[in-house]
Amino acid sequence: MVAVLALPILGITAYLTYEVQQLIDRTQSERAAVAQLDALDTYFTSALDYARTRACPQLGGNPAASLVRADASFAAVDALQIANAPATAEWRDVRTAWAAVRRPSYAPAEFDALFDSLESTFQSVGDDSALTFDSDFAGISLADALSYRLPSAISNLRAARRRLCSSRGVPPLAERLELKKHQVLADKSIGDALQDTGDAIRIERKRLDLAAMERAYRDSQRDTARASTELEAYMIAPVPANQSQTERALDDAVAALHALVRTEIPAMDAKLTRRLDEYGRQRLIRIVPGIVGLVAALLVAMLMIRLVFERAALEIANRTASEQERMALHDVLTGIMNRRAFFSTLERAITGGTNHGALCVFDIDHFKQINDTYGHMTGDDMLVRLAQTIEASVRSTDAVARLGGDEFAAFLHPPIDRRGVERVLEKITKDMKAPAEIRGQTIHSSVSVGAALIRGESMREVQEALARADAALYKAKAGARGSFFFSQEE
Repeated sequence: MVAVLALPILGITAYLTYEVQQLIDRTQSERAAVAQLDALDTYFTSALDYARTRACPQLGGNPAASLVRADASFAAVDALQIANAPATAEWRDVRTAWAAVRRPSYAPAEFDALFDSLESTFQSVGDDSALTFDSDFAGISLADALSYRLPSAISNLRAARRRLCSSRGVPPLAERLELKKHQVLADKSIGDALQDTGDAIRIERKRLDLAAMERAYRDSQRDTARASTELEAYMIAPVPANQSQTERALDDAVAALHALVRTEIPAMDAKLTRRLDEYGRQRLIRIVPGIVGLVAALLVAMLMIRLVFERAALEIANRTASEQERMALHDVLTGIMNRRAFFSTLERAITGGTNHGALCVFDIDHFKQINDTYGHMTGDDMLVRLAQTIEASVRSTDAVARLGGDEFAAFLHPPIDRRGVERVLEKITKDMKAPAEIRGQTIHSSVSVGAALIRGESMREVQEALARADAALYKAKAGARGSFFFSQEE
């Protein structure tokens, strides 16, 4: 009789312990991803140094020694990729690109291909490990900076630096445009990374020792702002500007961002370690009632109470698991798709036919000024307002997502032509210009939009369309803000 009464408690306890073990396994996977990001950053740094010594021999340095260091760090990352077999398509691209740039004879553009594939590998690690969907930071995660923002910023600053090595005298217009492209992409990534890092410091300061991260964060703010100013001055100068000063500013900015990465990685690991400790306590708490249940089985009344309690706990655990699954595909703040879900939707949609829809990229004008003037909570409300405005203006078959920060995207499903896209964007930009009452304040804002038609049936064409839309967005922000601009290639 005692055994019959104890079996339900033992079964429920075993099930709940299994649920905790699943959370522990996921967190251990996230720690493994942090280790991969650490190894990737080491290789990224050594590969950038090798690129510098090859592209800028006048700066000194030993290309052979740089190659040895880069090969060693590449082997370390490759071993981690093999351990997590099969290796991702992004990492296979890195292998191919690295073999190309190691040749005695190489094309400078091959370094760009290497760093593009490395950025994709960083993103793949963040996506596959679910690091970027960390609810502990209320939707703001250091992993976003480590996986997406900082590698992109460092890569673009280094690309600008390599171009300056070969630039003497007054740079031609084409060279200035390339430098401007790298500056815009770097500034965007830096702004998002520093905002995420600043919010993480503010939230986690009481639970973690973040003094080193705060110092690196302040240094990054200072040095990246100076690098952007120097590069802008160099590009617009009618006569040769102080090139060596610009180059030093870029070197300092890259060094500061690398230092920020090296402080964020241990902070991320410490947070995951603290979470594992908490799950360990939860597992112990759920095991103990099962043991007590064996003794309490003699008392039927106590057994029934215990069963009711465990059943309620099981229901809560199931609801939590469902919520975590939903959060993995949606932006926590706005409730619309996140970056990962958006690109999955695009991959499924781009098949067959001649009309493949359109991509639109949105950016709130002067969003930082809104945050600084009215506070981040008002800024969050503005992000929600933009998400709701876009969703209300598109069809139910279209997809709307928040890519990060104040950057949103929409996929307008075919059939649709350029005029149809323009009608949608006219409504959105008009609605966003209307004054909004938020937290007792009347806020005047606007949104700039870049758009491009998708021309093919693969994700490569989607990425190209997104790049054209980003370029069109820059044109819109450089001109009359609060407007939309179609890609000039359409």
